[in-house]
Amino acid sequence: MMNICVCGEKYTKSLIRNGIDYDFCQSCGEMKEAEDQTRGLPCNDKSIVELANIFGIKHDLVIPSAYLEFAGKRQSYAFSIEGISVPKELSCYLSAKDKYGIIDEFADFKTNGETGFIFITNEHKESAWGLPDDLVPIEGDGHTWFVLDYRSNRSDPKVVFFETDDFCSVVLAENFSEFAGMLIPYDEVFDRDGEIID
Repeated sequence: MMNICVCGEKYTKSLIRNGIDYDFCQSCGEMKEAEDQTRGLPCNDKSIVELANIFGIKHDLVIPSAYLEFAGKRQSYAFSIEGISVPKELSCYLSAKDKYGIIDEFADFKTNGETGFIFITNEHKESAWGLPDDLVPIEGDGHTWFVLDYRSNRSDPKVVFFETDDFCSVVLAENFSEFAGMLIPYDEVFDRDGEIID
């Protein structure tokens, strides 16, 4: 069977990485796992860098290297919202009286044989809930998302909290490195009952 991309060009086969063989179209950037591979494999620390690079090439953007330290790690974080001008429309999500915002788990890169590489964790989908194309979700629940905002810079995105019902947003940090510096492990801020530790 001929291995032809949707653009009509022939896939070129990349190297086998971590025991998985990927097909890549140099013409349009489309990629997929080779047909004989297991689908839906989560990435390990080494392959996540490779997949982030491929994802970036495919979508003409750069995933911040600081983000790769958090991607797919099963840890929750808190961050202070002191000094962030949260719009009234978002105050029910990020309230000054609460003092902290919470990120439950950062999105990971996973492979999918039919569509190539997907930047998701669990049910998070980059095209879900009407997110604009240049916003890449890194955590969220469908109505509210923490996103990498590539609308003004394709290589150093802002970190933004975005609400999809009314399309309200607030910039949390000018880039991911700044945001990473704001993060505190959840259990250092909150007790088991979710109350702030004094």
